[in-house]
Amino acid sequence: MPEVGIEQLSWKIKRVTKGDLMRRSAWVCGVGISLIIAGACKTREPQVEYRPTSTIKDIMDSVKPEDRWMHAYTYSGHPTCCAVGVKNLEIMERERLWENAAKMGTRLHQGLQQAFGDHPNAGDIRGGKGLLAAVELVEDRATKKNFAGDRKVAPRIQAEMMKRGVVTRTRAVAGVHPAPGDSVYFAPPLVVTEAEIDRLVSVTRDAVKVVLGA
Repeated sequence: MPEVGIEQLSWKIKRVTKGDLMRRSAWVCGVGISLIIAGACKTREPQVEYRPTSTIKDIMDSVKPEDRWMHAYTYSGHPTCCAVGVKNLEIMERERLWENAAKMGTRLHQGLQQAFGDHPNAGDIRGGKGLLAAVELVEDRATKKNFAGDRKVAPRIQAEMMKRGVVTRTRAVAGVHPAPGDSVYFAPPLVVTEAEIDRLVSVTRDAVKVVLGA
């Protein structure tokens, strides 16, 4: 049985537009709710056939065990996704993106420390490990007393940041200390620039000032 290799799949991906890829994303070894991809594991140009859902199991059972290729979801272990993943790793290695992540991660951590190091509501500033960082906000810096949940500090900060064009993840207070307080998380892309890091910090600072008044 001919096999579909990563190189062939990469070649196939390059030939289609984003819209085409979205429309045809299920063509390699995919089984939808009412869609069977016939011959997807055996040929480079499989034919799409629509079948009633009740026939899917019969068709799957008809494939000899030695010809079966099982995987979980259409996006895990999916040949197209694997091809894209391999190409993504090649780009990371070629452009040495881990170096930018380390450099920009340090800039992000230092920026947050400068912006919130003396802030009366900054309970903790986490970072220094690549591009992952966070600021935890509390009602009392000295005792680490958390804000009451009904103040909705984290969601309000998130909303203010979105008004300024920055989308990030926040987590509302989980309870009284020592439970985690309201937190703002950062995980920018590996290709983030110095200007974008600085904007992340300044927008966060402005949003916190609007919500907490300091």
